[in-house]
Amino acid sequence: MPKALGERHEVKVMRGSAHRAGHPLRRLRRLLLGRNELRRPADRIEAAVIAGLVAAFLTVAVAAMCFAGHLYQSDTRRRRACGRPWRS
Repeated sequence: MPKALGERHEVKVMRGSAHRAGHPLRRLRRLLLGRNELRRPADRIEAAVIAGLVAAFLTVAVAAMCFAGHLYQSDTRRRRACGRPWRS
């Protein structure tokens, strides 16, 4: 039955931690790998491809940083061996 204007409505408050629905990694795994009936096989394939691309990008980024550090160190050694100043 509708309440009359000015009457108070009853409010129910949930007990416990409603703002924390779970660990973030657990939620992400459930979002990506969970068996949702509305998720199409193409969506699962797309998620796998994106995850693979992210992993490849991170691998290449780490390899590029290692290669840049190696080039820097080898150039520094070469300059010291030739007697050139470190900065030119």
